[in-house]
Amino acid sequence: MAGRNGTKETLALSAEYWLSKRTSAHLAFFRNSFKDGYKLDPVNIAGMGRDPAASSLQLYSVGMRHDF
Repeated sequence: MAGRNGTKETLALSAEYWLSKRTSAHLAFFRNSFKDGYKLDPVNIAGMGRDPAASSLQLYSVGMRHDF
């Protein structure tokens, strides 16, 4: 859209720890920062369930995986 120039910065950190030969645990952190017109993008607001007034969004993921 015209006049809605802006930037989005994404940070992603993850770690995996092997508990055994076939089982692992993982932890991940994601942060998106929105600046200028990018904060008003309706696709990002609806797709991420983000508050339109917020300038950042943080997500966490924790899990365990076992290979059979």
